[in-house]
Amino acid sequence: MKASVELLVKFLVTNYPGSLFHIVYECCFSGFWIYDYFHERGYKIIVTPTNRIYRDGSVVKTDKIDSRKLAFPHSR
Repeated sequence: MKASVELLVKFLVTNYPGSLFHIVYECCFSGFWIYDYFHERGYKIIVTPTNRIYRDGSVVKTDKIDSRKLAFPHSR
């Protein structure tokens, strides 16, 4: 999927109608517009700084690993 909030919302609403979405993402220097976009549309959203994502001692940091940690913060 192209990186687009509009396409993401369309995908979620089309494929999961009536669902309650919880959005959490790792902030960056220019990422707060994403918070504004979703918050203004009534979504619950959490922004977390990079250093607050649980580290298991590994130096490996990838989007795939971090997104899993954000989605399931209590699993290891």
